[in-house]
Amino acid sequence: MTINRANSVLILMALVGFIIWFQFSLLLLHEIFNYHLLVSAFNYGSIPLISHNSKLYSILSICMNIFIIYSIVLLLWRIAVNCMKAIRWNQFLKFHKQSIWSYHLMSKYADLQTPIIVIPVNETIAFSTGFLRPKIILSTGILDKLNESDLRTVILNQYNHCKNYSPLRSYIAWLIQESLPFIPIQRGLFHYFRIWLEVPADPSTSETPAHKTRIPYLSMSSLVISIIVIVVLGVSVLSIGS
Repeated sequence: MTINRANSVLILMALVGFIIWFQFSLLLLHEIFNYHLLVSAFNYGSIPLISHNSKLYSILSICMNIFIIYSIVLLLWRIAVNCMKAIRWNQFLKFHKQSIWSYHLMSKYADLQTPIIVIPVNETIAFSTGFLRPKIILSTGILDKLNESDLRTVILNQYNHCKNYSPLRSYIAWLIQESLPFIPIQRGLFHYFRIWLEVPADPSTSETPAHKTRIPYLSMSSLVISIIVIVVLGVSVLSIGS
């Protein structure tokens, strides 16, 4: 997996997410164990930036606790919902897999060494799924509508996604931006990530480069708001944790 634009954006999203969750961890250590990690690690001293007896300190502490609880609950909820969806999806594939078509395509494209599963759906559907062992999903509708050449193009496109573990990377990026909804730049980066994720897998996108695509969510306002939130969290950590 090379460091292309999609991976660069994913790394940036992970870095921003790590900074936020690291700050949350420092606050949790202080609230639960009364452990002054910043004093121990960075030697900021014992003088707090905001007096512990002030109303501002109490308000800041309550707000940060709400942020932390909300983010943790949201993250756990998203993971639980996706686990339930994954279980139902695997059951659907198990009972509705078109064995004849699936075996035929897997034999024909055996050189790809990637599972190909056909499902009985009339809509035109083709996508890759699975984290560690990705597979290609095709509908009977797309098999009826495409000729041999177009079908091969679609299968190779989805194979590239499987080879690059696009489903896993997409899930990680989605989880990062969903667990931190108050960081608006994450949503813009996720939108940008999804665009660049398609570029290496689809040669036809070379006619319209992704860097020329308008990305409405990745604006200067979202960048400024995100920086302000990160700075406020940083100040909160220095204030509460010192």
